[in-house]
Amino acid sequence: MSHLVALSVGPVQEFIQAARRTRDLFTGSRLLSEISKAAALAMEQAGAKLVFPAADSDLAEGSDFSVANIILAEFHDSNPAGVVDSGKKAARDYWAKIAGEARRAVDSDRVIRADVWNAQVNDVVELFGSWCVVGTESVGGRTPYQIARDHLMRLMAGRKSLRDFRQPTAFARLPKSSLDGQRDTVLQEDRRHWPAGIRWQLRAKPGEQLDSVGVIKRVWEGRRPFPSVSRVAADSWLRGIQPEDLHLLEELSTACDRGIRGNGLELSRLGDQEFSRYSLFPFEGGALYQGRHGEFTERYGTVPESVDMAVKSLEAALAPLVKKYREPDPYVAVLVADGDRMGEALSRISDPNGHRIFSRALAGFASNAREIVEKHQGSLVYSGGDDVLAILPVDQCLPCARSLALDFRTKLVSAVPVGVAVPTLSVGIGLGHSVEDLEDLLNYARAAEKHAKNPQPGEGQSRNGLAVHVHKRGGGPVRVRENWNLEKPEKSLDVELTTIAELINSKDDCHLPNRFASELVVLAREYTKWPGGATTAEAIHQDVRRVLRKKAGKISDDSRMAHFLNQLVDSASVQRLAEKILVARQIAVGMRMAKGENRRCTSR
Repeated sequence: MSHLVALSVGPVQEFIQAARRTRDLFTGSRLLSEISKAAALAMEQAGAKLVFPAADSDLAEGSDFSVANIILAEFHDSNPAGVVDSGKKAARDYWAKIAGEARRAVDSDRVIRADVWNAQVNDVVELFGSWCVVGTESVGGRTPYQIARDHLMRLMAGRKSLRDFRQPTAFARLPKSSLDGQRDTVLQEDRRHWPAGIRWQLRAKPGEQLDSVGVIKRVWEGRRPFPSVSRVAADSWLRGIQPEDLHLLEELSTACDRGIRGNGLELSRLGDQEFSRYSLFPFEGGALYQGRHGEFTERYGTVPESVDMAVKSLEAALAPLVKKYREPDPYVAVLVADGDRMGEALSRISDPNGHRIFSRALAGFASNAREIVEKHQGSLVYSGGDDVLAILPVDQCLPCARSLALDFRTKLVSAVPVGVAVPTLSVGIGLGHSVEDLEDLLNYARAAEKHAKNPQPGEGQSRNGLAVHVHKRGGGPVRVRENWNLEKPEKSLDVELTTIAELINSKDDCHLPNRFASELVVLAREYTKWPGGATTAEAIHQDVRRVLRKKAGKISDDSRMAHFLNQLVDSASVQRLAEKILVARQIAVGMRMAKGENRRCTSR
């Protein structure tokens, strides 16, 4: 008898979404993948033939292959429950192993409340299994496999809605975890006598609380560092330092190294091999921002004199660079991508081998996504199937988004049956200040991804979109969104934003002065009640040219500028151009820094 079996591994919220540091994100996503990988391997060894992930996937512990949290397999025997139980046991055993290693790494009663820890670790991993028989008859043009898979997914949804609601062990008057506010903290209240090594690993700020999952995220894989948000934000600035000034950067790196090795400065150093793209300055980005140097001492009750000296040395080494190049712009891009109409494509595939081909194509995209993100100086947080989460320098976020969308289409075009629409990739990019809470930065990007899939009136068709949201620290967000046009890049939003940024940064003539966008907003209001048509379009063109003459002194014949002027036909189009310019201004800053031109284009 043939069965389809499925196993869901969670919770996604605690492993991936709950994070205050980049390490929480990286480690949480990898932990979930490793637990899923262990479950998939156990199910395969119990006789199941994997579909998602595909049967020939590298499921070895520690491999670069990522496994999504839903595992699907065929089982040609009479005991599908045994296969599901094998996967569940392997997942729980792997989690117990990781939790045990973490507890031994923080083996100090001065740090961990043992009673709270023990009550929590056995109640973290959520596992839901379902299975059904694959019939022998087709119905309504659907194969037995398609019918069984649809039924299996409904069973899984029903099982999840009936999850086990066990009463957690309560501990009176304990604060909740700062990561998600759900579980009690496992950290002792008095932190003055924490061992130095443990304090460095946990990196818990004053008042920050961690539950057992939070602690495991911080200490798993020892002291392996991760690029901070501020390091990624400053990457454009670092690449813009000219060759004749690299000795100043070397002096800054020397000050950082000396502070770490000899003075006890709590400053992470990135691994040379894994993070070679950051070799220009392989340290936390906070060292590049003078206003954040106090963070390196705030974890001490009384700051040791050696640490105070190290921070002063750091400030002295940074000063010449800031004097010449200004301080790095602190804005960073968070990218979230998700496949469109994946369920529709999967439902049209009629047999498990077709799904395996689809699964391999997704695995190929996930593997390439890491290369694409790292090529654009970013850090990949997660890439599993059609989902991508990455942190990027502002000047690299748009070309990275285009590369991901192109690769996604290339990988899947041959993986879907003839006559089935090839899934597309919607990408949302949130630009925000690097000192914002990581949770807020993630929410900015997730909101942009939802906007990319679900446009407002006048923003194109649903899905297959790119949305960019800029969140300045003062004022509300600015949002732009359009459908991808991969065949004609010059008409695609990413290329238009890049072109506008280049016009803003133009050395020869300030085509788009600073206040031009605000003038367009005023102009859009004036034309709100105009009827439209050729007369309205001509009036708008004349008014826009008048504003440009007033602000820039002259109007360039640059064809790129003409392209945008020709788009202005009514009030809404004027408003859209103003929003594009406001978004492009932030991207222009990153582009200037990357060229070592950290200047502003002055309005006239």
